[in-house]
Amino acid sequence: MKLRTHGLVALATAMLATSSFAQTSFPEVEPNSTKAEATAVTGIVAGDSITGTSTGIVTTVASTLVTTLDTYRIKNSALPLGIYKHTLTITSAVVGHTGTIRGLNQTGTAGTASTGGTPGTVDTLIQTSSTTSVNPPPRSNVWYGFGKQEELYYRVTGGAATTAAYTSTLSTAGITATVLPQAFESGSAITVTTVGQAVADTDIHIYDSNLDAIPGASNDDEGPVGATIQSRLIRTLPAGTYYLAVGRFSTAWNIADPADEDFIGTLMDFPGSLVCSSLTPTTGTDDRDFQISAANGIFNQANTITAPDSYSIQWFQFTTQLGAPPIFTPPPANDNCAAATALPAAGATTAGSMAGATNDGLASCDAGGAASRDVWYSWTNTSPGLRTFSASTCGTTGLNDTVVSIYASCGGAELGCNDDNGACAAQPLSSLVSGISVNPAQTILIRISDKALGGTTQNFSVVTTVGAPAPSNDDCSTPIVLSGPGIYSFDTTGATTGTQGQGLTVACGTTSSVKKDIWYTYTASVNGTVTFSTCGLTTSTDTDTKISYYAGAGCPVPPSPIGCDDDLCVTPTLNTILTFSVLCGEVYTIQLGNFGATANIFGQFSVTEAGPSCSTPFTVFCDGSTIGTTCVACGNNGVAGKGCANSVFPGGTQLVSGGIASVSLDTMTLTTSDMTGPGLFFQSSGLAPTPIGFGDGMLCAAVGI
Repeated sequence: MKLRTHGLVALATAMLATSSFAQTSFPEVEPNSTKAEATAVTGIVAGDSITGTSTGIVTTVASTLVTTLDTYRIKNSALPLGIYKHTLTITSAVVGHTGTIRGLNQTGTAGTASTGGTPGTVDTLIQTSSTTSVNPPPRSNVWYGFGKQEELYYRVTGGAATTAAYTSTLSTAGITATVLPQAFESGSAITVTTVGQAVADTDIHIYDSNLDAIPGASNDDEGPVGATIQSRLIRTLPAGTYYLAVGRFSTAWNIADPADEDFIGTLMDFPGSLVCSSLTPTTGTDDRDFQISAANGIFNQANTITAPDSYSIQWFQFTTQLGAPPIFTPPPANDNCAAATALPAAGATTAGSMAGATNDGLASCDAGGAASRDVWYSWTNTSPGLRTFSASTCGTTGLNDTVVSIYASCGGAELGCNDDNGACAAQPLSSLVSGISVNPAQTILIRISDKALGGTTQNFSVVTTVGAPAPSNDDCSTPIVLSGPGIYSFDTTGATTGTQGQGLTVACGTTSSVKKDIWYTYTASVNGTVTFSTCGLTTSTDTDTKISYYAGAGCPVPPSPIGCDDDLCVTPTLNTILTFSVLCGEVYTIQLGNFGATANIFGQFSVTEAGPSCSTPFTVFCDGSTIGTTCVACGNNGVAGKGCANSVFPGGTQLVSGGIASVSLDTMTLTTSDMTGPGLFFQSSGLAPTPIGFGDGMLCAAVGI
């Protein structure tokens, strides 16, 4: 079959090359706004063209004006049986025309109550030509056929400047399907799927050996209920040769969607043609890998497009036979703990497969023991604070009877293990390990195993969630006391939106609240200004912070703060910078949070001050200047404001303080003058009723020294 197919494509290619010598032009025939009035283009071959004039997008029945759009009913010329890629490319003196391939709507219900699709009668857009595509050229439309004189509706619209005629020229290329080397067992159902294999939003369609569409053999999103936008089709195919088309969302043929479809798409008007609506990939890569599993094993096919190829569909040929030999499946890349696949930092759904997996670990709740197949994942806490991590296979439509276990390292301590969680109603055999505490920069390992149950079902989904405990300063009654100017870390991941400080009456962005707020108090050490800023200091994806400030300590009293800022930073523009005037020693309450209610924002904020520094006033007591009641040991009284006299300084020694004395913001300094040598400072919680003789001086700090 492989040789015959190649021969047909070679013959067809030769015929396509020769057809260019006898080109035909099909002019439009007005009126042709609607499908019912469409200009017939019958027997078009490569090199032929369609010509017309249109300066608008209007559909008007029976109108012959150039301001209406042009519709054509195209019928390809017969070609030898094979797969063909047809391209219509518009050229004109003035750029501005757009080509579209038309089809029909489809009604129906997808999901748990799926009824499948029912063809509708409403004209529906299937594919729009692009002005920027590289392959095919700009203003091109693409469809696939099989040499069976396929038909479709094609439409051209224009604009006010497109008064010159346009030409749409057809080119056709023969496509050789990739032949899969393995035969699949025909005695039972086989599964064709991109779930857990591809990144792209895929569509799959299956044709028989005569390249006729098989009713019901298509899938866009795995169904009837699926967690992904990839495709899964489970069908029993009699022994024979088949063709598999792998396209992107949305790929249309003329057969209604089956009942196990999770997305009801659009349809072509006529049988035969297959049309992909997606421009992707316009650049870069497009991953459309798939897997076929049958009773005799599993086969994985790499299918990654590495060059621009818009509207493209990839074609594969495979066979089914009774008693097909076993298929060897290589182990997955994450078969061993040391090669664990990294999971997204923020938590997500990741598709996986047990196909070809071996055993690389044990778990306390895994009844399969060393016979269990397993694969490994890793997760690293890249956030600045503690995170709680959960992993489950809930929502898996394939392999859901699993064990999930989590470890501190490869071969390290088991942090959690679960077999049948029951929390997922649809899959009570799925597993869930939750509430694992993970420190910043810590990496944990997640093992998924099949409990040694084996079977042909291989694919599963790992659903991860990441949370955070509420910070200690989540409420304004428990603020963090800032010690002064500096850089401080913050994280709103686990924060809630309290009732205090909301409904702001000052201008602060477009909302009157600070979401997921956390609280601080700050004591000014200057008479001047203080600036709180997150400018360039957030490390999370979301950067939209807000900061408000209030006079005094404790929860703010309505109606409003003194001031607030949302977006004043130069870069990133959604960061916050707030500057306000302060008085020395005054306490201020700071509210820092998000603009949005759901974002998790973390990083650092800075506190800077400007202005003259201030000091806490001090009071002189027990100064040794009162004769008879101070310096009682020797009567060596000093001058006012100083202590007892000494042999060098008859006026006595003086002690003064500077800076701020505070439990949270202590910058106080003690300074002495007129001392004869080293000194010793005493601190107490109270004074002696009368001075106590202490050498040739006196001791007044005498309670709780």
